[in-house]
Amino acid sequence: MTTTATPRQALPTSPPAGYGHCYVPWLAPLREDRAWTTQDLAAAADIGEPTIRRAEAGGAVKFWTLRRLARALRVSTQVLTAPATLLEDAGMGVAPGAYAQTQTLP
Repeated sequence: MTTTATPRQALPTSPPAGYGHCYVPWLAPLREDRAWTTQDLAAAADIGEPTIRRAEAGGAVKFWTLRRLARALRVSTQVLTAPATLLEDAGMGVAPGAYAQTQTLP
């Protein structure tokens, strides 16, 4: 009797399209809403503090870093990357804490 093995489906090794490098305009406001220092966030996300400072200064981060930041802040990646105009159009103003509270992850 011959059996045919099916190949295992490989885990994705690259981010979804459009997520190579991401800007996180809501990183500093969300961190400050929690009264966290950059050191606190770096420890919670298990990434270097220079990465946090660079991202808050407007630098792009890799998708996997974005995921770690979102998980540490308990928000979705969409919350971190949402343009301010999108939140204003949704009636959220520019207070990311109010928006994030409705978008927290379990």
